Amino acid sequence: MSKHYPWGLLFLLLLTHSSCVYHKQLVNFRHNGERTVSVPADILNQLEPRIQATDILHIQVNSYDEEAAQPFNRLRQGTGNQMLQGGNNSGGLNAQNLFGYLVGYDGFIDFPVLGRVAVAGLTLTETRNLLLTMLQPYLKDAVVNLQFLNFKFTILGEVNKPFTYNVLNPRITILEAIGMAGDLSLYANRTNILVIREANGQREYGTIDLQSPEVFTSPFYYLSQNDVIYIEPLPQRIATVADPVQRIIGYVTAGLSILSIVLALTR
Repeated sequence: MSKHYPWGLLFLLLLTHSSCVYHKQLVNFRHNGERTVSVPADILNQLEPRIQATDILHIQVNSYDEEAAQPFNRLRQGTGNQMLQGGNNSGGLNAQNLFGYLVGYDGFIDFPVLGRVAVAGLTLTETRNLLLTMLQPYLKDAVVNLQFLNFKFTILGEVNKPFTYNVLNPRITILEAIGMAGDLSLYANRTNILVIREANGQREYGTIDLQSPEVFTSPFYYLSQNDVIYIEPLPQRIATVADPVQRIIGYVTAGLSILSIVLALTR
């Protein structure tokens, strides 16, 4: 048997090991081989997003008396800065046809008839109740429809469709975000997903482990507007993005190693 046989075999094993992604690295919602979802659990971490500066709100006031409600709604001839311009909308509604109220850096919106209304820091429900109270002297049966027009998140890294996604439903989870991005790639590190969040003038960072039982109770499981999600690669990813020359050398070396093994076994 050739004296080079052990070294060739060792090199081949190391090369194969360095580029393999194992089954346990691809499976979500399992911890130590056990499924993390077992019994019903109360949802305690679902928080309604709060309005922030630069948010764009769609507000529609309706009443049995449509003529009386008209002054509280913007006309279709609104100015360009009163409209949601462009952007990708994945919520199934043509947001470009909706007219929005931009929340200023001071936290106020300029509302017809009512004037300046402080909304920053409030939830949509709280803002709706505030407007209903302010409309009471004018409309006895007012109905206020309110939603975000620019609720968006950005997902980067090891997903199949990294992008900035606009959604009209503010109740979105990290799993739904990953699904919108075409799922994780085979080289995604499922144990260390980074979420970058800005709120109240501060930036905070959180990590999510999709293979941990705590994934569903994480404060970052439900997204907030403007969240940035980064999926880092597994170490095995390096083998797929190495310099082409180095990869060719690696393939040639591996081929020679295999050839040496074959020759050694046939002697």
